[in-house]
Amino acid sequence: MVLIEGPMERYIQRGSVLALTCVIHHPRGQPPNQVLWFHGTINIDYDSPRGGISVQTEIFPKRTISKVIVSNVKKSDTGEYSCSPSDYTPAVTYVHVQNGQQDAAVQQVGLSSALLSSSRSQLIM
Repeated sequence: MVLIEGPMERYIQRGSVLALTCVIHHPRGQPPNQVLWFHGTINIDYDSPRGGISVQTEIFPKRTISKVIVSNVKKSDTGEYSCSPSDYTPAVTYVHVQNGQQDAAVQQVGLSSALLSSSRSQLIM
């Protein structure tokens, strides 16, 4: 099983740091040979032409954890990010880079309304 921690869609403010963590659960002692990160179809790693990228992968007996950090995100960093370990189905998340506080506030209001509606539904039942 492969998963990127957190929501499948995330919103981040331009200029901030994007940190994604991928957890690969595997049979004891059988980690993937490699874990690749992609932005769309482009492989991203520390020597990526974009720059400002850090990738760290740790192997444990029954799981492997890979983290990618993208500093000073720009609008062009918006898109699909996938963690693709060899011999496993990739995990995917979508990142929206927003221009400023106003965009973030609109998203928060929408999220708060959705959570409130969800809470009300649970209370009625």
